[in-house]
Amino acid sequence: MTRHQISMTSLACAGLIVGLLICGCSDGSSTNSSGEKTWAWGPMGTGANNYVWASGIYNDKLVVSGEFDSCGGISASHIAAWNGSDWEPLGSGLNATAMAFCEYNDKLYTGGYMTEAGGVSAPYIASWDGASWSALGDGGMNNSVFALCTFKHPSYFEPFIIIGGQFTHAGIYDDVDYPYIAATHGGNFLRPGSGMNRAVHSLVEYDSKLIAGGWFTTAGGVASNYIADFDGLHGMSTSEWSPLGTGMAGGTNTGVYSLAVYDGKLIAGGNFTSAGGVSANHIAAWDGSTWSALGTGMGGTFGGNPAVVDLEVFDGKLIACGNFVTAGDIGVNGIASWDGTEWAPIGSGMNAMVESVTSMGDRLIATGTFTKAGGVDANYVAEWKLR
Repeated sequence: MTRHQISMTSLACAGLIVGLLICGCSDGSSTNSSGEKTWAWGPMGTGANNYVWASGIYNDKLVVSGEFDSCGGISASHIAAWNGSDWEPLGSGLNATAMAFCEYNDKLYTGGYMTEAGGVSAPYIASWDGASWSALGDGGMNNSVFALCTFKHPSYFEPFIIIGGQFTHAGIYDDVDYPYIAATHGGNFLRPGSGMNRAVHSLVEYDSKLIAGGWFTTAGGVASNYIADFDGLHGMSTSEWSPLGTGMAGGTNTGVYSLAVYDGKLIAGGNFTSAGGVSANHIAAWDGSTWSALGTGMGGTFGGNPAVVDLEVFDGKLIACGNFVTAGDIGVNGIASWDGTEWAPIGSGMNAMVESVTSMGDRLIATGTFTKAGGVDANYVAEWKLR
């Protein structure tokens, strides 16, 4: 899943993971004492040559983006795909990092800091059809895109692509402002309600509503501390946003950076210490009416501000990653799983921050600023699987 939400995007529960995910395993080993395979972290080829910020799935391949210009020893400008054994470039790539991915109508949509894709002008958002890059609509955005997801609006046959970020305008021919959020079918843009007062960092559909999280404190002109929902029942442009209780509070650079749906609840991760007035360290659950904590949440950091920056669902468990070293007071080092009751490590974790996590069939992919996963060399991208 992309950082601050893919497929942010729909989350897939896939793969077979056994009790070793809860209990941990001997990272880097291929068999246990009885000769059976065990779960462990390992590299994906030689990895990337710089940080990897986001990940997603397109045409059954892993796609990653970051500050790199090479993956697996091949030239790959800020974006590359893993075909199961080797890394591949996506054309001539991007001129800057992508932060979000979304698959829609057989294309990969990507948003981020880039202004060109495949040598074509594509301000902050572009699409890849498997062979070439294209700009989106009639001019893209006027600033960075942090989140993408699909949303089935009740008044339209086709789902929308929802775009969140730092922008305030979308499309060069449109005189309508788009305060940090926009919707499209791949061409012209629509504005969901009247938008937010600050950036949107994460998006997901939950209970037939669009959920947005970010740095904003108002949505649709109403106090909505860092998280809000939108049902669109009165039309995309005329419906408005609503708060989810009293939202989040506490933390440094308070915000909701990641969203997921797990066990029928909305899960929010970010930099906050309370949700709905309940103590919740960087992660919380919303059941449609109230917020609750997930154990004692996350603690410690690799340096800087603690935060949960991405969420995924893998084999019936919620996976959280980010800048933390404990979960539920257990050492986890940047990545942990939640089974509905308690937190558990995934192997021995990483040696630096984990920026994104994505389910890919029978394995879990993590990316970030790390160079070791489970004590094994893994340059900025690693996979957790049976070995």
